[in-house]
Amino acid sequence: MTQNSGAGICAFNMRFPNRRVRILRNRIDHNGQLGLCGHGFGIMVRGNQIDHNNTAHFSPNWEAGGAKWVHTYGLRVRGNLIEHNFGHGLWMDIENHDTVISRNKVSNNALTGIVEEISADATIRRNVVLRNGLLSAKLHGFGAGIFISNSSSVVVRHNLLRGNRGGIVAWQRDRGPTHMVKNILVKSNSVVCSGKVGAVHIAGPRLTTRALHFIGNDHVLISDRAPSFTWNTHYLGLRGWRRLGFDRTGITATGCR
Repeated sequence: MTQNSGAGICAFNMRFPNRRVRILRNRIDHNGQLGLCGHGFGIMVRGNQIDHNNTAHFSPNWEAGGAKWVHTYGLRVRGNLIEHNFGHGLWMDIENHDTVISRNKVSNNALTGIVEEISADATIRRNVVLRNGLLSAKLHGFGAGIFISNSSSVVVRHNLLRGNRGGIVAWQRDRGPTHMVKNILVKSNSVVCSGKVGAVHIAGPRLTTRALHFIGNDHVLISDRAPSFTWNTHYLGLRGWRRLGFDRTGITATGCR
């Protein structure tokens, strides 16, 4: 699926909740706007290579890049290679529920690697997320490797992030009372030589430590002097981060090159 003016593949299944749409073992590359898109029930994306999409340079903050899904139920994205897309790598935007993103390699995308936005009930696990967010000067969410925006009940665990412009970031904006950052568990990830980790308050209620939990994550920091963490509207060093109760059992080192 290559060199289409819009998307390479779009999957739609709003009528048959007991059936599964399968997108398996394709090369999806050099499409004008998106590699993949879709909405509906039971979409499975496995074993694909999704690369070099958005050749027409649509606005990546609107809808462009590797893949974008809206209004999905039971989306499964497993074992894919998502790289060199001009935009986000994987983007779940607007009312995605019961999502599992697992064992993908997401690398060298211009903006964020993996985005969970205005959605709920997601698991992001055992992905390798490398060098995302490096191609744009002004980045929504710090060009994070994994970015959670106004979403709830999200588990992020056992992922490896290396060399991204940002680390794992939750983002609270005013997107209405039903779309709040809450019940977020970030556990047992390795964040190596990436940017800020934490949570940012832009608008709406300020974030609390009851809403987010960072437990046992390992960090290799770019610098032991510069603040490497963020909480609401403040930048923090490791001591301030742990004072909030976060990552007290994780291993932390410095020494990026």
